[in-house]
Amino acid sequence: MMKIQLRGKLLQFFVFFAGSINVLLCGLHLGWPSPSVPQLLSSSSVISLTNDEGSWLASILLIGGICGAILSAVILDIIGRKKMMLLTSLALFGAWLMIAFAHTVLELYIARFIAGISDGFVFCCLPLYLAEVGASEIRGFLLSGITVAYVFGVFLANLLGSFFNIATVALLSSALSLGAICSCLFIPESPYFYVINGDIDKAKISMQLFSGRDAVETSLNIIINDLKEQKKEKGNWLQVFTDASNRKSFWTVVLLRFFQQSTGFIGIVFYTQTLFKSVSADVSSIVFVSIFYSLQIFGSIINAVIIDRIGRRPLVIVSMFTIIVALFIITCYFTLQNLSQIDVTMYYWLLIFGFFLFIVGYSIGLHNIPILLIGEIFPLHVKAFAAAIIDIFYGLFSTMVSKFFQYTKDEFGVHVPFIAFTICSVCSMPFIIYCIPETKGKTLEEIQNQLQNKKKSKI
Repeated sequence: MMKIQLRGKLLQFFVFFAGSINVLLCGLHLGWPSPSVPQLLSSSSVISLTNDEGSWLASILLIGGICGAILSAVILDIIGRKKMMLLTSLALFGAWLMIAFAHTVLELYIARFIAGISDGFVFCCLPLYLAEVGASEIRGFLLSGITVAYVFGVFLANLLGSFFNIATVALLSSALSLGAICSCLFIPESPYFYVINGDIDKAKISMQLFSGRDAVETSLNIIINDLKEQKKEKGNWLQVFTDASNRKSFWTVVLLRFFQQSTGFIGIVFYTQTLFKSVSADVSSIVFVSIFYSLQIFGSIINAVIIDRIGRRPLVIVSMFTIIVALFIITCYFTLQNLSQIDVTMYYWLLIFGFFLFIVGYSIGLHNIPILLIGEIFPLHVKAFAAAIIDIFYGLFSTMVSKFFQYTKDEFGVHVPFIAFTICSVCSMPFIIYCIPETKGKTLEEIQNQLQNKKKSKI
């Protein structure tokens, strides 16, 4: 029996592995502007690029993510989780090939937009997929592991981009996309998708595969009955807002996404190499960048290991508090550098420490927990819609922060955006302390029962 159940767990990890290749490729796209935009801005570049075009080249990925989220909500429950992941892999493959052979800014814009659509697909689909097929005792680990793959992709983009030209990096990434396509061909469909579409026989087979057990009737009936109760009214966009429980869950995650982006993370990621190049002439920026993203990978792994032991809310609180301390250090350094006569260059290590502390704080909680909550706190019949709408807001927030960072940095000095990020992060603490739900160790059905006050216990 233990061997059979282990086989089911291994299949859950294989789905995670296949999906994580797509996430890693999206991370490569997110980190791509940091080393690539400076190459395109140089006089030796075949493609001529202005600072404003470089900013839009970075941000258009986020705009594509909004479109991907909308499309995902429409087709996710029609074509299924498996086919959505396969479609994502194919789109990522095409986007990397376009970048490899691009000769104009427009071609790069189109490629980045397609990559953004893929990003919207994967972050609407994969958290739901893993939440549906993952056992409750490892669900947090699987969902947190998405962030590790994403961060590793960003790190890989900066590392490869520092040693290879844009075309070479794109071709290497397209080869990795083929691995994602092959992996997605062999993953089973989620039993929840089959239940949604009334194919109970296939749902039973899928549940047997993922659980590693033949006797799944009880668990399957729980899902069927829960879905029947949830689908007294057919799931649609409006039910995200008209149902009190859904509405509360929605605004909780949207506000968490807003405060996540108001830390300035996306601006730092897009301009990592530019920021570190200004720190010290004695040390190559790639050294600082490598340490920065290595710390993020380390923090994300720590998060994946401890999240099912410590819980979601405590990690977010510690994460944001650490970010506030880090942003205060960074803001003080840049403010003194730009507005005072004090020579702070000899204290550059303090700025480096601030950035390193920021990324550790961000990665141990705030980076992945919003993604995890999307997969956990919404009922099945509105989950795809909620994920899509939240991803739209995320894309809007990210685009605004990216443009705000670039504009204020260029027009008023780099200290200005960091002052704003620090203030926003401080303002987020009451919300994080009192409004984030705790879902540790609960099945998806138990979470819904508690959110809808079907039991006296509170999340």
